[in-house]
Amino acid sequence: MKRVLSTLFILLFAVNLSNAQNVVREDALWAKKALGTITLDGNMNEGDWALADSIQVIYGQPGALPTSGWGSEFNENAIFDPIRATVKFLVKDNYLYLGFRMPDSSVGGIADWARWDGILMNIRDKASPNRPLPAVEFFYTWWYLNVPQYIQPGTPPRFIGRYGNFNDTTRTSEQRAAWDAGYRTVGGVSCDDTAPDQAWEVEMRIDVSLLGYNITQPAGDVVQLNFSIWDCDWVHGTTPARISTARAYFQYPWGNANGANAARIYARPDVTVNTTVPPPTPVEFTFYNGANKPAPVVDGVLNEEVWSGAQELVIAWDDTVGRSLPRNWTLPEWSVSA
Repeated sequence: MKRVLSTLFILLFAVNLSNAQNVVREDALWAKKALGTITLDGNMNEGDWALADSIQVIYGQPGALPTSGWGSEFNENAIFDPIRATVKFLVKDNYLYLGFRMPDSSVGGIADWARWDGILMNIRDKASPNRPLPAVEFFYTWWYLNVPQYIQPGTPPRFIGRYGNFNDTTRTSEQRAAWDAGYRTVGGVSCDDTAPDQAWEVEMRIDVSLLGYNITQPAGDVVQLNFSIWDCDWVHGTTPARISTARAYFQYPWGNANGANAARIYARPDVTVNTTVPPPTPVEFTFYNGANKPAPVVDGVLNEEVWSGAQELVIAWDDTVGRSLPRNWTLPEWSVSA
C-alpha cells in the first residue's frame, strides 16, 4: 500500500505576543508523591490527601477544557441531586492513588443498565506496542449485571475491567495487586433508600507500571487517563418519578474507547506533597508568532525565512514507528520549590 507522508508547518501571524503568559492547561495536573501510608478505606483522613492537587467534576458545568462534560442518562427532569465530586491525585512508588468524594443522597444501584453509581475510567496502555495507545477500562460500580443476587443493603461496589470480573465478584491476587480500592458511605447505607445518604467516598490505587509507566525514574512519567462519575438516585425508593441517572466526566466519559482527549497526570519523585509550587505542565504544541518576519508569499513554496522557525508536524500513513517516537517538544526550564 502506498505510504503518504506530509509535513505541516504552522505559524501564527498576529500581534507581538512576547509578553504573553504561559498557557495554564486544564487537562494536566500533578500527582504529588505521598510521604505517608494510604489506607484504602474510603476515609481520606491521611495528611497527604490534604496536600494533594484536585479537580472538581460537576453536573451541569462544562468542566475542564478541552473535552470534559456532563449528560443525563435517564429521567433528566428528576435530577435534583446532581454530581458535584472532588477528585484528588497522589502517587507513591509506581502506584497512582485517586481519592473521590461524591456528595449523594442515594448511594448504590441495581443490575439494570445505567441504574447505578460508579467510577468509569480509562488509562492508556503505554506498555502496548499499538499506537494510538489502547484503552484499559477500570470500572468501580454497583452495576451487578449477571450477579443481581448480591444487591442488598450495604453491598459495596465491585471491580469490572482488565483487573476485575464481569461475571461474578471474584478477583485473583494479581488483579487486587494491580488495582484495588476501598469505599465508605457517609451518613447512610448503600442500596437502601429508606433514609437519605450524605455521600460516598473512594480511595483507589493502581499499579501503573503494569501499563508501561515509570513514575519512580528521575524524570518521572505522565499517566494518560479519563474518567466519568455516574450517579443514579432512588432506585431503591418507593417513588418511581424520583429515579434518575446522570454522569459528569473529566475529558471523556467512556472506559473502553479513546474518543476524545486524555488528561495528563504528571508525576516525578522530587515533586512531593511538600512541594508548594509544582513545575508548570508544558504545552504540547506551540503556535509561534511570525509577526517580526516578512509575511510569506502564498504560492505553495515554503522558501521564505519565516518558515524556518515554524512548528512542524509529520503526518504519515501506516507509520507505526513514527507514531511511537517521543513528541518533538522540549520541557521548559524549571525548578522545584519545596
